[in-house]
Amino acid sequence: MLATILKKLQFSSDYLSANYLAKELHVSKRTIQNRIHLLKKEGKKNGFRIQNNYGKGYYLKILDAKKFSDFYQSLNSDFEINSEKALIINELELLIQRGTKYLTADELAENLDLSKTLVFSKMFNLEKYLNTYGLKLERKSHYGLRIKGSELNILQIIKDSYERGDKFHSIIDTKIKNTNYVDALLKKNLNSQQSRISYYKYVSTRNLLICFIYYKLTFIDQYSDDKDLTHTSIKSVNNLLLPLSEYFVININQNDVNSLGKLNRLFAEKKTAPNVKKNDLKRDLNQFIKQIDLSENTKFLEDTDFIDRLTNHLLSLFQRINKNINYKNPLLIEISVKYPLVFDITLRFYSFLKEKYGYEISNDELGFIALYFLNYMEKQKEQKLTKYKKIAIICTSGGILAEMTRKRILEIFQDAEIKTFAYYERKAIEKFNPNLLLTMVPINLNFEVPTIFIGELLSNKDLKDIKEKLFLDDQKKNNSSEAIFNKRYLNLIKSNLIFKFKPIAYESLLKKMGQELIDKKYAKEEVIKNILIRESLMNTIYQNGIAIPHPIKTDAIKSSISVGIVEPDLITPSGKVTLIFLICLSQTDRELYSIISNDLYYLMKEPEKIRSIVQVGTCEKIINVLEKIEV
Repeated sequence: MLATILKKLQFSSDYLSANYLAKELHVSKRTIQNRIHLLKKEGKKNGFRIQNNYGKGYYLKILDAKKFSDFYQSLNSDFEINSEKALIINELELLIQRGTKYLTADELAENLDLSKTLVFSKMFNLEKYLNTYGLKLERKSHYGLRIKGSELNILQIIKDSYERGDKFHSIIDTKIKNTNYVDALLKKNLNSQQSRISYYKYVSTRNLLICFIYYKLTFIDQYSDDKDLTHTSIKSVNNLLLPLSEYFVININQNDVNSLGKLNRLFAEKKTAPNVKKNDLKRDLNQFIKQIDLSENTKFLEDTDFIDRLTNHLLSLFQRINKNINYKNPLLIEISVKYPLVFDITLRFYSFLKEKYGYEISNDELGFIALYFLNYMEKQKEQKLTKYKKIAIICTSGGILAEMTRKRILEIFQDAEIKTFAYYERKAIEKFNPNLLLTMVPINLNFEVPTIFIGELLSNKDLKDIKEKLFLDDQKKNNSSEAIFNKRYLNLIKSNLIFKFKPIAYESLLKKMGQELIDKKYAKEEVIKNILIRESLMNTIYQNGIAIPHPIKTDAIKSSISVGIVEPDLITPSGKVTLIFLICLSQTDRELYSIISNDLYYLMKEPEKIRSIVQVGTCEKIINVLEKIEV
């Protein structure tokens, strides 16, 4: 939101009122005033000043273009992701407080101090996050929203939210009123059994009990037909849960014991933990990684250090699970947004561990595992840059500007030979024989090397864009950077892959589109199965009716993007479906996925453009709209 406010002020020749900005951004006037106040504080150190005139509004004055540009770019990256994470957390906490009762859109918007339109436009991120817990966001007309899922999964997300701290921690403690009783009872039970557990395990057990009591007080018991327990063979149930049920007037049944036992071994029947040997684990891991390498065209298996480190991490993880030790790691949300390929691999790894060893891996631990894959892939990306040994920068003029640009490019290519040239020095450029061209002006040189257009003043975001463009240059080369790097995927949208559907079951639509890919020799026979497997792990229906399904394996015969136009909208429990972009890539094009999903993410924010695609419904219109999206 801060970036949008700045952009509107920057391109306005006159003052803009708070009322105007509130209407444009679908938020309250108070929200705009709060954001402007924050921008004013940031302005002094970031090269700008926001002036306000009573009765007119706000006006932006840029004092230092370089500082302002860097600040603006930072708002469009990490700051935006952090804002999305904060919104997910706030929405989640409001829904948990409501329990099995519905929360209306008006109540949600009022509590978040946002418009209903904006709240619903951001709801897809919350749905994705809930799906990682095996939960769904139920939407019911005239009623509102609520969380649906098993006791185990709801209890897990309540505990994670409670341990995140802040306001929600005090909300739960206030509702339970006497958390000291839980503390005293737990310590008494541990002393009587002479249990020696770490302080962190004690805190985790205490938090689980508090969240369990909150769950029983807030969520209507889905298993009310189960008989209340009076005695079990598990000492901690007899000595902890049954006294708690009497004190807080809640019912305890066998399903409660089962759920708590999966979250904390203190409440589970004693079982022998699987004895996983390092050599066996490494062998199984190699087999799994080999499948990933084949399906995703990666080279994880070649890095023995990566395999060894991941093996050791898993052995440590299994020991922690057996001892009920939990580490916190809230990174999975951010990874799912910023690194979709890594996220998909992590989901497949979760299924592999569960099937092979019977371990249920928490979201926190999945976040740690994802970091191993992410770190390897980022390391491989950086290594790709080292192949560019001679870099020519073609400038509009020489002097200080050329030298400034050269120094900034040195930040990326520290070991390369980098020279600057004027746009007319053709022979000198040919003699230098570069394997990478960076140019500020249009050129007509017959070099079979990557060519990237750059601005005269390079920001940190510009340097990042240069790196990202070069990461895609392994398989196909062309002189036009715009065609190669940014929009090459538009060639994958074909007129024979544009379909118009009436609203039927979402899974049926995916099967129809998958079958078309098989019939037209774009995909292999198993593509439908792989699309549905990916969908079962987390649904791909996002904001403003955009769905982006894809197979769990990247192994198309020919890369393609098929588009399904659903009219009227299909209404599903996960939201409406208007446009389906089924992405099916070959191994050589797999890195295009992040570019495609990024453009589609920005399309989600443009309901008018979505409507124009639906109304015209042609391949040309779809390409035209996506071509004009500027990220």
